[in-house]
Amino acid sequence: MRYIGNKAKLVETIDDFLKNNNIEVEGKIFCDLFSGTATVADYFQDRCHIIVNDSLYFSYAISAGKVKHNDNFFKELGFCPFDFFNSQNTDQYKKGFCYNTFAPSKSGRQYFSDENAKKIDFIRDTIDKWFKNKMINDDEKLYLIGSLIESVSKVSNVAGVYSAY
Repeated sequence: MRYIGNKAKLVETIDDFLKNNNIEVEGKIFCDLFSGTATVADYFQDRCHIIVNDSLYFSYAISAGKVKHNDNFFKELGFCPFDFFNSQNTDQYKKGFCYNTFAPSKSGRQYFSDENAKKIDFIRDTIDKWFKNKMINDDEKLYLIGSLIESVSKVSNVAGVYSAY
């Protein structure tokens, strides 16, 4: 995700610093403050117990999804949600928030193509429906929302980056 403050370019430097100073992280608690896209937490999570912190909901969703994801996800759902979403034709999908706000046909804005805006609405609405029907749990919902948030930047027509103050 294109996000100002993303620490993707720093994770190896942080890891090298810890190694060069004989600071053992294996099995220790690692706190990713102001986690944003949880890049640091994701990098260290195989070696440490991770604590993440941020005040933005998108960050909470991405962080929780990355840190809590495990092999038991989507057992109740019974199928891979990503395969499901990628196989759906959303041409006739009802037009929702993203379409009404960011697609050229409705709003005149060009943040997303009509097709991508409808797909985003479909995915987000389906996640809520599955959660309401207890087909996915809280952690799985956050994982899917976080995945959607990170995927949206790959299909946006915006050349810039996201930021928050």
